[in-house]
Amino acid sequence: CDFVEFSCILSFDFIDDFEVSKSLFDAVVSWGREKSHSEIMGPIGFTDIDHQGMLVEGFDKLNMSITFYNFPYYIEHMEKLGLSKDIDWIEYKITIPNELDPRIGKMCERLAVRGDYSVVKYTDRKLLYKDAFEAFALIDEAYSGLYGTVPLTKEVIKDAIDAYIPLVNLKYLCAVKDSSGKIVSFAIMVPSIAKALKKCNGKLFPFGIIRLLKALKCKNDTLEMFLVAVEPSLKAHGIPALVINELLMVCVENNVKYCETGPMLETNTAIHSMWRHFEKEQHKRRRCYIKSLEV
Repeated sequence: CDFVEFSCILSFDFIDDFEVSKSLFDAVVSWGREKSHSEIMGPIGFTDIDHQGMLVEGFDKLNMSITFYNFPYYIEHMEKLGLSKDIDWIEYKITIPNELDPRIGKMCERLAVRGDYSVVKYTDRKLLYKDAFEAFALIDEAYSGLYGTVPLTKEVIKDAIDAYIPLVNLKYLCAVKDSSGKIVSFAIMVPSIAKALKKCNGKLFPFGIIRLLKALKCKNDTLEMFLVAVEPSLKAHGIPALVINELLMVCVENNVKYCETGPMLETNTAIHSMWRHFEKEQHKRRRCYIKSLEV
C-alpha cells in the first residue's frame, strides 16, 4: 500500500476468509487515517502503464500479459468492506476480418494524396529505440486527461523501453509521422502469451521460457494491444484510420484471428470508437474501488 496526496492507493491479496481480508483492510485504513488521508482506492497503478483494476467480469477468460487475475470472491469481500465502484475498464476481443475495410482504405487514400502524414514501419531496433522516447512523450500527452494518469518520469519511460523493445515483434508496431517528421501516432501489439503461460503453470524452466519465446516469435493467432496513442488535436483528422489500416494489413497477412484490446476506461469514448466497425465481444471488466476514510 502506498499513497498519493490525500488518497491511499489499495492493492492487496487474500484468501477467501472475511476475517483475513478485514484485518488487512482495517490495518491499512488505520494507517491512512493516521496520515490524514481522506480516501482509500484501488487497485490502481502510479502510472497508466501499470497494472490496474480488479477483475469483476470474465473470470473464465485467459488473462493478458499486462493485466492481473484475481478470484471472483474478491468482489464480495470488496462490497462487505464498504468499498464501491469508482470507475471500470472494459476489454474487447476483436475478430480480425479476412479483408480490409474499404471505408478505412478510402480514408487512408485521401490522407496519402494530401501527403501530410506517413506510416512508419520499423526494421531496425536501434531506430525504434530512438523514436520510442518521442513516442512516450506523445503517449503522455494523449493519456493526460484520463482517469488516474500522472506524467511519466524519464526513468519510468527508459525502464519501459529497455524492458519491451528487445521482446517486441517489429511487424506488429508502427508510427505515423507528419511532414516534418514528428510522431503523431504510435501503436504496439504483441503476440499473446496467455496460452503459453497457462502451459507453463508458473514455471519458466526448463521448458516454460521456450514456450514463451515461441509464442512471441512464431505464428500466433491472437495479439494483445499494448497501447495506441494519437495526438489529441489530430484525432478527428483520420490518423486512427492510418494506424488501424496498417496493423490490420499485417494481421491479415499473418493469419491473426483475434486481438485483445486491453483495459480501456469505460468513459473513453474516443478509443471505443476505433473499434466500431469490427466484430467484437466485450468479455472482461476491471474495477477501481473507493471508500471514504472520514469518520
